[in-house]
Amino acid sequence: MQKSREAILQVRKLHVCIADEGKKRYAVKDVSFDVRAQEITCLVGESGSGKSVTASSLMRLLPGNALYIESGSILLEGEEITLANSQRLRELRGNRIAMVFQEPLTALNPVMRVGDQIAEVIQIHKPQLRDTEVRRRVQELMVDVQLPDPVAMAESYPHQLSGASVSAL
Repeated sequence: MQKSREAILQVRKLHVCIADEGKKRYAVKDVSFDVRAQEITCLVGESGSGKSVTASSLMRLLPGNALYIESGSILLEGEEITLANSQRLRELRGNRIAMVFQEPLTALNPVMRVGDQIAEVIQIHKPQLRDTEVRRRVQELMVDVQLPDPVAMAESYPHQLSGASVSAL
């Protein structure tokens, strides 16, 4: 099957400012990139370079009292999400765009199997799906992100996922 080369996420000239009552300071300045369907895109940089701020900007999760998008464009499947209201953002988050936070202690619940945690998110955002459809979707997502042995991964607890397994991404 041929992958679509059309970008589903387009970030153009993103500038994120630090809310400061003095001189203008940027947390992110002039960032542009595309993400295509079934493509893994990595933001790479040293600590403090703006990777997390960029990701939070895509989800519109910036704390308005500390950081704000000054300019730029974030198109999700052709929709400009920098202009989306809170209702529209609720519809998009978890359904069309999601984020896995890098802090391991908050990213996954250590007493729940990985597949159950993914299923929980799907059930919240798509309550109309039957359990069998949810389980099928969990497996599809794990295959999409190229996890080795998706069935075993889904049945594992977070502490059972080794760095070697995750590095296969």
